[in-house]
Amino acid sequence: MAFKINGEELEKLVRDEMSSELSHEAKLTYLLAIRPHMDFQTCIVGIKRRVSYQSIIETLEFSPGPGSHRKEKRYNRESVRAILRELERAGLIEWIKSDSKGLIFRCLLADGVNAAETRNNPRTTPSSNNKNNIIRFTKTYESKADSYNEEISSNPSSNQSDIPRNNTPLDIRKINISPYGDMFGATPNRAKQVQQKSRQQRDTAREVLAFLNERAGRGFPETEANIGLIVARLREGYSADQLRQVVVRKTRQWGGDAKMAQYLRPKTLFGRTNFANYVGELVTGNAGKRQG
Repeated sequence: MAFKINGEELEKLVRDEMSSELSHEAKLTYLLAIRPHMDFQTCIVGIKRRVSYQSIIETLEFSPGPGSHRKEKRYNRESVRAILRELERAGLIEWIKSDSKGLIFRCLLADGVNAAETRNNPRTTPSSNNKNNIIRFTKTYESKADSYNEEISSNPSSNQSDIPRNNTPLDIRKINISPYGDMFGATPNRAKQVQQKSRQQRDTAREVLAFLNERAGRGFPETEANIGLIVARLREGYSADQLRQVVVRKTRQWGGDAKMAQYLRPKTLFGRTNFANYVGELVTGNAGKRQG
């Protein structure tokens, strides 16, 4: 099945600074076991085509051929759960449901129907034809919801410990199966919220980089390497004010020292370990606290 990875997904998988903390197994799981099975209409995985622990295990496992010196790779349900939690923490998926019928996820950064159009213009409304198609699609799933819930409730032996959030039977009508869910009374589209927050963080990162250039008399470009470091700190919960305060403090400390002035750069100031130490040096108000 052919599918396209958009820029935000690619950034999260390979370009973002935090992507280095995302295990290779997690990246493979997203690219090979989850994303190819996403329904383009809904960005939901696991309803139209079943996804299970076993299918993910079979995708990830590696058995070397005869005479190979490479080690085999084996996985179990626990290791797959850990991988899925990793993807959820990274903001790539929302784990909606897990039971004997299979796993259900929402791909938070993927493009669904008309996603690019609504991302560029949040006030854009779907055409009448698209709207009718979405409503018909919604009704199709509503007609299946009760029978699906009956199958779940009639199987008390299903492993309820696998359900990520609660043991309430899945009501497909409560899943945001429309990219315009907020318009048609469905649950809010969390993917749009994630995308909007990501754009805001990148805008803030550009402002912080411009502030550093102004204070230090530099001209660092808005490259992924420079912007990505600042975005990573924002995602960890640090505020833009803390980033600016560190810039101010270090330019005062190092600006007049020819040897240290060379370290007034994003790589040094906004690297994870260095920045945590520099924030710890701040003494004003709540400068050392992250945002909740």
